[in-house]
Amino acid sequence: MVTKSSAGKIILAVFVLAVPVLLLYQWWSPLDKAQKRELSLKVRSRIPDGGPFASARNKSRLINPIAVQPPELSASTAAVADSSSLEPMPASSPSLAADTETLPSSSPQAAADTGASPAASAQVAEGATTLPTPSLLAVPVPTPAAPADSAPASTPYSAPAETPIAASASIIQRFASWRDPTLSPYDMLRLQRIEMENNLRQKALLSALENAKHNARKKKRDALLNIHLQGVISNAKGSNRAIVNGQSVREGQTVGGVKVLRITQEGVVFGYKGKKFSRTISR
Repeated sequence: MVTKSSAGKIILAVFVLAVPVLLLYQWWSPLDKAQKRELSLKVRSRIPDGGPFASARNKSRLINPIAVQPPELSASTAAVADSSSLEPMPASSPSLAADTETLPSSSPQAAADTGASPAASAQVAEGATTLPTPSLLAVPVPTPAAPADSAPASTPYSAPAETPIAASASIIQRFASWRDPTLSPYDMLRLQRIEMENNLRQKALLSALENAKHNARKKKRDALLNIHLQGVISNAKGSNRAIVNGQSVREGQTVGGVKVLRITQEGVVFGYKGKKFSRTISR
């Protein structure tokens, strides 16, 4: 019973929803047809009679230039054809024309030898004189070349401007001349850094050597200046002693890094790094 009531409700809902949809379709379909009809009429009014791709025929296209000739050329061609049909053919060569021109001056004996009558010979001669002879004046005469004095002045040669392609090629060539193609830019930068560090290290070593030499000279000078002989003590046994910097020393002893080599009544001889110097008693 419950199933039947639910099915009836579903059918009733379908009918309730179908009626507005049907009414809406009946109202919308005429409007859609009218809109499409107006759009088609508007499009057809803008399309030309020959079709959407129709265009005015270009008279200059699809014309055989050999079959169609200009009016001036056609008239000249017709005139040449008429004159060639009326006039006899000219002699093919100057020698043939010369032979034709010599026909009237032939002797009666020659005419008799050929078996022709004098009247016929005269007619042939008259016809021969009417044949056109080729004119040598029709050959175009080449115009003489202009003298050398009238030649235009030669302009100085100027090198063509360097094109961007040539400029870029020269830049690439200069870049390739100093760059190793087997090294990447990172490798080039690393090598430059290593070279700079080596230069700095070398400069530091040189400065250290200079400082060491300067310090050695200064130490030697200080050692020499710091030795002050204050007196000499002699005894009956002959063993002399010297008082240096307030100390009593004898031969072979060192004072402030300086070795006492010999002690005499006049002074003391000292030795420092293989060099000798002496100090005398100041009176």
